[in-house]
Amino acid sequence: MGKKKVRKQPPPPQRGIWGLVAAAIVAGVWAWSSSRSSDHKCLPVAEVDVVFFSQDYPVPPCPLVVRKVAPPEAWWATLRRLGGDRVVSYDVHAGGTVFTYWDNRSLLAAAALEAGAPRTHERVTATRARMLRDVVQNRSVAARFGGTVEAVAPELAAMFRQRYGHLAPVEPGANVRTPGIWLGGRHTASSPHYDSFHNLHVVLEGPKYVDVWPPTSLDAYPATHPSARQARADFTTGSETELAPGDAIFLPAGWIHRFSAKDAPVLALSLTALPAEFSHFGRWIRSKASMPFWDDAAWTVGRLASTLRVFLPRLARLLEAESALAAHARSYSDDIRKELGIARSPDACPWPDQPLAPRERQRALDAAALVADIFKTRYRPWLRPLYFPPYVENVLTKLNSREGTSPVDAIASGIFFLDACLLPEMMMARGGPL
Repeated sequence: MGKKKVRKQPPPPQRGIWGLVAAAIVAGVWAWSSSRSSDHKCLPVAEVDVVFFSQDYPVPPCPLVVRKVAPPEAWWATLRRLGGDRVVSYDVHAGGTVFTYWDNRSLLAAAALEAGAPRTHERVTATRARMLRDVVQNRSVAARFGGTVEAVAPELAAMFRQRYGHLAPVEPGANVRTPGIWLGGRHTASSPHYDSFHNLHVVLEGPKYVDVWPPTSLDAYPATHPSARQARADFTTGSETELAPGDAIFLPAGWIHRFSAKDAPVLALSLTALPAEFSHFGRWIRSKASMPFWDDAAWTVGRLASTLRVFLPRLARLLEAESALAAHARSYSDDIRKELGIARSPDACPWPDQPLAPRERQRALDAAALVADIFKTRYRPWLRPLYFPPYVENVLTKLNSREGTSPVDAIASGIFFLDACLLPEMMMARGGPL
């Protein structure tokens, strides 16, 4: 990767710690637009000389590499010295070297486990924190560790906060997370994935390698799957960047990336912050405001289905996200349904089309405009693809929200509605594929 030339600028006026925005503008990678991010302007990944973040300015929507953020230090020895005898869990992969994340807290994790969904690795609790380097250096099995620094060594966490806490990728409304630490053995790698948080990933021992792809490139597991946010198939190698010890890469939330090690084990620090969109979505999706067509009158399933036939196509059109609806349905492919215990969609729509009265139809159209306005004003263009599919899925679960309904059945009803009702009707109205 060739380094983009960056013209050095004088420091900005003192208003706290200033944002990466200045460095991003200088690097020529500021990619805002009125409707969507220009991903092509972000690649290849630009290099900048300094990194600053601020509560006053948004982070840039593009990845950035920053060289020599951390001075050389014997971090493996520091980890052994400060790690102590705390018992920690780590991952082992007996059948390969690429680790795919698995989250037992996901909505359909229990169903996936019951159905025997494949996992790439196992979680092992069998070592002390000071022995983590020995674990990842074991050549007989691929191993890695990821967790908070505090869980490994409180003294090390305090050291990191003192030295590098000011580098956390803050912005207006961001929620800074506890620093994380990552260790990986030789030739180990993560599957391509994206994160919900902004990440300044600082390599302490390495080198470490990273491939980056735009947010819209990923054919991912659905959000309800334990492997959500991960690629379902390996990508072709992108523009690989080598990060030497002391180097860092800033990854905005939503950007797809794959970290890997080659001939040496790696140790890295992650300074992360959840964007304001994350907090807003959590509050909004639980409120009536997320479904403004809903009123206090009695709702039948038929009435709701008819309303969604008007509301969702208009919302998708206003957000230029028709293809996102189809992609969401495709994410529940036959193999994924088998892993989650979800049946095939019916051939015919089980919710007959009952035309709405003009007043109710207008209410659904107005509601779509209100929701679209929230997405456009509260969610930055490159982050909308992270939140639109979960929004749609949450709305669709209302088709089967009777007391006692299992999560699998609630999700399945929404998929059936998309597959057998809404998408065919949208394609017929459009005269072609979405």
